[in-house]
Amino acid sequence: MVQKMHLPISRSLIRGSVSLFVLVLTLLGCSGSSQLPVKYDNYAILKNDCALLLSNHQTVSISGALNVRESTLCITDQDGEHCEILLGNEEVGLDLWVKTGGKNGMEDLPDPYRSFDLVVTADDGEKLTYNDMVTVTLEPFNDKEDGTDVCSFRVLTILRSNIVAAENQPGEGTVNLVIPANVLWVDTGIYVNQGQRIILTPGFESYNLQDKNPNWNAMSFGMYGVSDMICDINCVINGQNYGMLVAKINEGQPFLVTSNSSDFIIPTSGELYLTVNDCVDCYADNTGNFDIIIGLQNEP
Repeated sequence: MVQKMHLPISRSLIRGSVSLFVLVLTLLGCSGSSQLPVKYDNYAILKNDCALLLSNHQTVSISGALNVRESTLCITDQDGEHCEILLGNEEVGLDLWVKTGGKNGMEDLPDPYRSFDLVVTADDGEKLTYNDMVTVTLEPFNDKEDGTDVCSFRVLTILRSNIVAAENQPGEGTVNLVIPANVLWVDTGIYVNQGQRIILTPGFESYNLQDKNPNWNAMSFGMYGVSDMICDINCVINGQNYGMLVAKINEGQPFLVTSNSSDFIIPTSGELYLTVNDCVDCYADNTGNFDIIIGLQNEP
């Protein structure tokens, strides 16, 4: 059994620095509300609306990337053990306290651990890790902080975010996808519509384009591919680094996704496909994955 970090600090002191306290529940029915959740895309506005939402017995939903701080606080109370995670980032984020083990729970963290060691089990049993985009359903409630009532939120559900879209029915949202490096074209399952804005940001997965040759190692972070290795013979895109991210829509012309991040307007409607740049017959010896965050927005 891996030991988790328990800080010798009282619960009131821990929560004194947390403006939004979230306990994970396992049953959606605890909300006591038959209304559909109100959708939010701004953490600050959601915090400010907490009291109003509570008085209206209204649940909410919001999406973000799973994260973890340098030191994860763990507490034990009558409901069991909870460890702190973050939805979003340090500058703009939402504090969540997640039960350890089971559905909606955090698995044991290595000691010492890194942000990338975070594993949370979603409602559908799927394992979620660092920087995975998730959608949570929250219930506001009156919590106690240093003896004072404070409006906070409980997590009712947590699931991996997805974008549901079809032709002439644009979808919006942000998802984290893992693109296998050994597949020529990976269907993202995302239908993009002409005129939509798409934002592609790399994650932190590693991959290799030449079996176990260390000279062919790369990371999705930065989207540079294999450094100084130019693919120029029968490649998806000739004249560019091996391993750089390439996209296409339906069977259209492949185009390179620029370094660090890419933000552009969709030129035509269709299914979005992604791959890493390689010669078209050379994917069998590739290993690892390219991690990518995809944001899709409807332009006014």
